[in-house]
Amino acid sequence: AELARQPGTRQLCYLYIGMAMGAVFGVRTGQLDAASRRAMELARTLDDEPLAGWACYHRAWWAFNRGRLKESQSMHERMYGTAVRLDDTGMGAWAAFGRALFNGMYLADPLTARGWCARGLALPHLGAHPRQHDSLLDHLGQAMGSSGELAEARRIAADLDPGTVLERMLLYWSGDWEQAEASWLAARERDALSGDRLDGTLNAYWLG
Repeated sequence: AELARQPGTRQLCYLYIGMAMGAVFGVRTGQLDAASRRAMELARTLDDEPLAGWACYHRAWWAFNRGRLKESQSMHERMYGTAVRLDDTGMGAWAAFGRALFNGMYLADPLTARGWCARGLALPHLGAHPRQHDSLLDHLGQAMGSSGELAEARRIAADLDPGTVLERMLLYWSGDWEQAEASWLAARERDALSGDRLDGTLNAYWLG
């Protein structure tokens, strides 16, 4: 419907970035490819570096989903560098979060995940972005726990709101499997209601 209104180039770029984000959480790789590619084309036409950075983030997701790991990692590095140069903490935090998720959750590389969490948490004015701050702490705690540092993971979890992935992982690592199962079931149901297939898939994996 929005496309039918023939928005201007800048508005169209924002629209495609939003469509790409929806495709990430909907796990629709084909749609992610088309939307992120078009967003990148429009950002380059506008010569808008911040928009190009956000388009790059979604291209990185697409590359990762297709198994093009080196390309995806390079795009995250590029986005993070752009964010630092532009003093865009929000963009830098998302870049760090993406790499922490990919390395910590998918590639079983907690050391690299920890490094990216540290880079994200060191960004200036991160307190103005509480969601990104807490997501990075969540992933840092997961990386700590995966490395056997459960005491440090528990300390991090204590500073976060209830319902985090780290909280569920700590239940699992501590042998409280029934509570962990109940927690993952509840999380999977929330994801199903919100249409979040990405987190729903991860929660279903750990539930299994």
